[in-house]
Amino acid sequence: MEYQLDISLSDSAGVDGHDFGSGEANIFIERDDPAGTLAEVDAILSQGPRWADLRAAYRESTGDTYVVLWPVGYPEFRVG
Repeated sequence: MEYQLDISLSDSAGVDGHDFGSGEANIFIERDDPAGTLAEVDAILSQGPRWADLRAAYRESTGDTYVVLWPVGYPEFRVG
């Protein structure tokens, strides 16, 4: 998924690495437009087998609190 995102996201977004472990996988993307990035990720990955398991959130570059974008209403997001 990371490679697929890296080669498919527009030039305004960039994959900034990953963190795998503790039963989860995180892929970090840098961009100033979280909702726009989610729309791109949706178009790239939504037909894949793991889409139902994906969670998306963002935080300001200087912040610590994540805001959940997907799924809507998901109660909490943290990076383990």
